[in-house]
Amino acid sequence: MGYESRLARVRGDFTFKYFQYLCLLYAEIYLDRLTDDPQQLLLDLNKFLRNLKSKESSVQELPDITPEDLRRLAFFMATGSGKTLLLHVNLWQIIYYLEKGTHPEALVVRADKGRGFDSVLLITPNEGLSQQHLVEFEQSGIDADLLVQDRSSRGLFGPTVKVIEIHKLAEEPSKEGVSILLEELGSANLVFVDEGHKGTGSEAQTWKTRQKRLSANGFLLEYSATFAQSIGSAGQRAQKELLAEYGKSILFDYSYRHFYEDGYGRTSRF
Repeated sequence: MGYESRLARVRGDFTFKYFQYLCLLYAEIYLDRLTDDPQQLLLDLNKFLRNLKSKESSVQELPDITPEDLRRLAFFMATGSGKTLLLHVNLWQIIYYLEKGTHPEALVVRADKGRGFDSVLLITPNEGLSQQHLVEFEQSGIDADLLVQDRSSRGLFGPTVKVIEIHKLAEEPSKEGVSILLEELGSANLVFVDEGHKGTGSEAQTWKTRQKRLSANGFLLEYSATFAQSIGSAGQRAQKELLAEYGKSILFDYSYRHFYEDGYGRTSRF
């Protein structure tokens, strides 16, 4: 409710829809448990998975959840369900638990045991969506800039979110000079990804590898309306890998089927 009030102060009259509230509640419970006792959370999740495998044949090949899996979340949210604002609140939630949690190392793994990410990054599929996010961040009172214009970082306790398109992240310098080398950004980042799987084939795999590299010692959150479609269109081997990956990371499913059944349409505004 505090986050709802915070958004209402800067955006005017505002209340969460029930599914947005539930999504944020799930995130709150998860982050609370993760930073309170990550080992117990891991044990409980794998116990649940073993029980599920005994009842559901469809999850028999799902591998056990690892400590690294706990630092990866995905939100399967229909277009029009307000996932941009959920992203903003998820940022505030992670800031809170990084500061207050008993085990901040469950969010970011640092050699110096410090409480902080190298950078806060939002990765988008194109420049148009990057610009939309900058407008939305401003309306929510969150500092944000394009990474290619401002490469400075102030850390998570005074966050400036750096927004960049996935194709501008690279292993090698580009001739045009608009790319950012992955090695410049490190691996202990808080990474938000909006529809980051929209490439196909080898391109999609390259993009996923870049996202994982940036968050290898940090925390990764993905938001998409089309996880199921992306898995369904992949080859058999890739499909198996994606099912295992997202089967362990999707925290909340409010895909279009649920959105439609609740009576909302794509023109709905939140």
